[in-house]
Amino acid sequence: MNRYTCALLGSLLMSGLMANTTLAQAPAEKKPDAKPATPAARPALRDRSEILARQLNLSDEQKPKVKAIMDEEMKKFTDMRTTGRNLSLPERQAKAKEIREATNVKMKEVLTPEQYEKYIKPGLRVPAVRPGATPPAGGAPPPAAPPAK
Repeated sequence: MNRYTCALLGSLLMSGLMANTTLAQAPAEKKPDAKPATPAARPALRDRSEILARQLNLSDEQKPKVKAIMDEEMKKFTDMRTTGRNLSLPERQAKAKEIREATNVKMKEVLTPEQYEKYIKPGLRVPAVRPGATPPAGGAPPPAAPPAK
């Protein structure tokens, strides 16, 4: 009886090891194509100017101006990410703050006082979404950050 049990356990162990080996060698699922390396080759990012146009009720005259400002801001942030890799975290944060403040000054020139008040309110500004990320439904702003402890 002891011999029979050992043989059964041994064969189960061997079949388990063989099954594990074949699973490990199974071809990997085909992954989607890699993202293009250059921003120009990527699919268009979610257009923040369109979302702001809806949220702020922009006039037809304001829409192209806001789009140009948002595009310029995006280009500056992209440049900062590519050329500012050698900057420390506080330096990158300061640079990002400068870019946002410059955008706010330009937006203040284009928007009415009421629109600008809505624009600078926390939660209204629509952050850029990186390619491949899923934008929130309906263009709603992302969920608020958890409260600080």
